[in-house]
Amino acid sequence: MDVEMVFKAVEEKADLLAKMLSDIIRIDTSVPPGRNYPELVGFIEPLLERAGLRNERVIVPEEVWRKIPLPLEGERVNLVASMDSGKPPVSIYAHMDVVPAGVGWTVEPFAGKIEDGEVYGRGAVDMKGTIPPAVVAMEVIGELGLEPRFDVRLLFCTDEEIGIDPGAAYLAREGYFKPPVIHLEGGGQGPAMIAANAGSLKATITAVGREVHSGLSFMGINALEEMLPVVQELMELKRMVELRESSFSSFPFPGVPSDKLTPTFNLNIMTAGEKLNIVPGEAELQIDRRFLPEEKVEDAQAEIEAAVDRARGISKAERLDAEFVTIYLPHSIDTHSPHVERWNEGVRLALGLPADLDFIYPGTTGATDMSFVKDILKTDQFVGTGVMDLEHTGAHQADECVPVKNMVHLCQELIYFLVD
Repeated sequence: MDVEMVFKAVEEKADLLAKMLSDIIRIDTSVPPGRNYPELVGFIEPLLERAGLRNERVIVPEEVWRKIPLPLEGERVNLVASMDSGKPPVSIYAHMDVVPAGVGWTVEPFAGKIEDGEVYGRGAVDMKGTIPPAVVAMEVIGELGLEPRFDVRLLFCTDEEIGIDPGAAYLAREGYFKPPVIHLEGGGQGPAMIAANAGSLKATITAVGREVHSGLSFMGINALEEMLPVVQELMELKRMVELRESSFSSFPFPGVPSDKLTPTFNLNIMTAGEKLNIVPGEAELQIDRRFLPEEKVEDAQAEIEAAVDRARGISKAERLDAEFVTIYLPHSIDTHSPHVERWNEGVRLALGLPADLDFIYPGTTGATDMSFVKDILKTDQFVGTGVMDLEHTGAHQADECVPVKNMVHLCQELIYFLVD
């Protein structure tokens, strides 16, 4: 492969990459509810057909996704696009959903604004910005008559942002994923690749009291007030848990508590009461517990249950209940595989980095649906990449944006990896 020629051909597609991402951002696939997967798949399909791939829509059965305890709506359509020639397989993965827009935007979150070499909108970084490079990589391979060294399979999946049982897990169970897997949300444009992701456990604590008129509060039980012993016990547990360290290094974010990956324990949502003059009869607390690859979800759950049990000896609530949902499993990859080495070569070439520059392989408390794929396939053969850089880590934030040049580089790196 003439690397200089191929990279130049990709650079000439910069405007196409920007326009494609802008169009994709305008299709609102916020989850929940996740209504517009069919529309986004319908946009991508003809682009892949023109690039010579065979498309297959894989629909998650409604009885599967209805088990997820969230207000979901619409068909869960995943897209699998294949280029087969009897060679060893490779899977290239991205998810199509995004988190809701939230607040604080200075631009319209679903307009796909292009300005000063950047594309703005919800999902620009996480992770719709990776879809155009994957599509255009296949287009350039076809236009230049290049021969991939793999049977290539692109998998664009549903419901990553809610976990529990996302589209990628369903596709893995159905045999669509084949390692190695190029995970387009496992790194960025720089000499770094994510080696490990935390698991995510949701705990919901409910305090049941007795509702009465506020003027007669002595006749009731204030569920909000009787939740406070639970909060106190959980805060003690939080302080203990967050002192733990993983064998994986931490991503060097500003203010990171350790150079090793540490778990997080966040009391994130608390609700109680309906009206000021009514003593609340029920209060609910939701906890996001991110656990290390070395920790077991059963142990993380047992610690919270023990804290709630201790609070039962103090709280006057009529009942304290605890429910748990495993949102994501932990995830780690083989950073010494030949696939990782090949990928890093492409990154050095695309970004103009020294050939002998060492990469770092940190862990992150961000969770991923690739953990389900890893567990189902029993493989650690992943390559982590993406469109982020140190100045564009704004996933789930207002004014999320991605530089067009980062999409160009990701496209170049994909072609380098796929073609000899």
